[in-house]
Amino acid sequence: MKGAVDLAQIVELVQLRPKTIVFIDDNHGNRVEAAHMVPGLEVWDDRRITEILTSTLFSGKDDGKLSRLAQYKILEQKEREKQSFESNVDGFLKSSNIIVEMDYNVDQHIARAVELINRTNQLNFTKLRLAG
Repeated sequence: MKGAVDLAQIVELVQLRPKTIVFIDDNHGNRVEAAHMVPGLEVWDDRRITEILTSTLFSGKDDGKLSRLAQYKILEQKEREKQSFESNVDGFLKSSNIIVEMDYNVDQHIARAVELINRTNQLNFTKLRLAG
């Protein structure tokens, strides 16, 4: 089961839709598990490998500039950075150089405060909003 969980994580990390991925394995159990763990995944047995050369699933878009590869490298770097800080949230926050200022004189910022409150209320199904 761990392999299929890892597969789902990979699909999420590379930000692909499962229907755009072909999972090929000679083991029936692995294929069933992968299909179960990643709904919509295209699953093939090893006898279909020869179809790679002719299947439209592999035609893709022209990426002569390797822009998709560059995007993957950015995602990979972000994941490495995320993992390096997962055990040290305080260190991550300190390295982010975020500055928080408290201004207790709300009257001069009331229009902005109402705007922010209404934005956080976007999922309120009553659709009642504060008036500025």
